[in-house]
Amino acid sequence: MNIYCIFLILILEIQFIYGQITAANGECNPVNKLIGKPQTNNCCQEGSIECENGHVTKIYLLFNTRSGSIPPELGNLPKLVSLTICYSSLSGSIPPELGNLSNLEELNLFCNNLSGSIPPELGNLSNLVSLQLDGNNLSGSIPPELGNL
Repeated sequence: MNIYCIFLILILEIQFIYGQITAANGECNPVNKLIGKPQTNNCCQEGSIECENGHVTKIYLLFNTRSGSIPPELGNLPKLVSLTICYSSLSGSIPPELGNLSNLEELNLFCNNLSGSIPPELGNLSNLVSLQLDGNNLSGSIPPELGNL
């Protein structure tokens, strides 16, 4: 093998590894907002965030002491399959933008301080397998759109 081939293989391996641990296209911005980190933070290096091929795929926050609301921009994460934020101090409403997460399989937001109604847009989550919203201060009825799941 000549030096050119070795160099090319090294570049490809670096690109593969870098793609596994770095989110592209600003996907870390809403995640960093959620976890209270600076926008320059590589969220894929956080233990509670998983990334694959340059995309945020899982957010798993338990007993997060940071208060605040769920950033609506999380609805722009195209490869997110799991969003779990439990036993935390989240307040405010559930953003309807979460209904844009077409690959989402798990939406677990139990035991927070969320209020308001359940957005009917969550009925768009056709791949959803788990939905847990208990232990919050939600009001109103369950939207009929959730019957489409």
